[in-house]
Amino acid sequence: MVSLHRPAPSAARAVAWAGLLLLAGAASARADLTLSVSGDRLVSDGRPLRLVGYSDAGILAERAFDFRAFFDRSLVPNRINYIRVWATYAFANDLTPFAGSRSARYNLLRPNPAFYARLEDLVREANARNIVVHFTFFDGCGFDSGARDPYRLRWANSPYNVVRNLQGFLTAPGQFDDLGTRCWNEVNLPLIRAVADRIGRYGNVIYEPLNEPNIHGGDNDNLDFQRAIVTELRRRLDLYGGSKVISVNLPSDRRTRDWAFADARIGMVSYHLGPTESPASSWARDRKAVLVSNDGHNTMSRSLLADGSRRAALTADLLRRTYDNGAPVGKMHFDFLDKDLNRPTWKSQDYNPRAANADAAILATLARWAR
Repeated sequence: MVSLHRPAPSAARAVAWAGLLLLAGAASARADLTLSVSGDRLVSDGRPLRLVGYSDAGILAERAFDFRAFFDRSLVPNRINYIRVWATYAFANDLTPFAGSRSARYNLLRPNPAFYARLEDLVREANARNIVVHFTFFDGCGFDSGARDPYRLRWANSPYNVVRNLQGFLTAPGQFDDLGTRCWNEVNLPLIRAVADRIGRYGNVIYEPLNEPNIHGGDNDNLDFQRAIVTELRRRLDLYGGSKVISVNLPSDRRTRDWAFADARIGMVSYHLGPTESPASSWARDRKAVLVSNDGHNTMSRSLLADGSRRAALTADLLRRTYDNGAPVGKMHFDFLDKDLNRPTWKSQDYNPRAANADAAILATLARWAR
């Protein structure tokens, strides 16, 4: 059995993380949304809520992305009420939860105040506009390397890669989900706590342990890792009055599926579509609220389609299959990941999503299903 004993942090690290707690406590939260789960439905203040999303997972990491303009010019006018962001976004060369940089190496033991300040700013501004923020702690595709990462954008750029940090870990992606290690005790546990302490008072957040587990370059058995994240996250969130909604991204792994549906702490499950996959009708009968994402589908970018002009029509079909299946409001939800928010920087060494790159045709298509 793996020990989860946590050694006491050094005085310097304790001061660094305590500083984040003081900053978090200084801010007050508005409660425009109060998310919870009732049975298999997502609700806010007891009323069923349908999520219709549009974003890129790097808009938190990229400070040049004007999320206020994005909210006010693209999302709010179209009643779009959901975005998804990642804590560690290897594709962008800007903010991570850690001090340092890709070129100068990250200090995984020292938090980056600019990251946490932007995180709370984004959540607070979204909350004021009744927009839900889906926050993902860790990223499975960030472990891809070799033939799985021909552009060297993923593990090659990861703060957890030994060549990118000062701590000397990790030497292989498969080590990331090992519990009881220095990386778990001194890097990942403090990160989970710091996020919960910073935004745990907000009611408009959905938390996700790990993006696309089991299908990328790390271990194919990370269930214990995800369970440990959920345990620590829920313990920390219980200290605050905000959202406790946790979503698990379902792979094909049967053990993960069984756990996600059985664990009462998991309020939602999410499915990422393959390049030409459609939402399955059976998902509307799942025992949890369901989020369907085009993350992995060819609609992510016009460049993935033989005829880019068909992107809106293909998206409309995905939306119809997600919502028009007899499921009650609050049961089914949709997330549109738009790689074209990055325009030509997609597949480059430094993704640069920009609010001005929003696709009007996709926004109009999503708006037809927004409530």
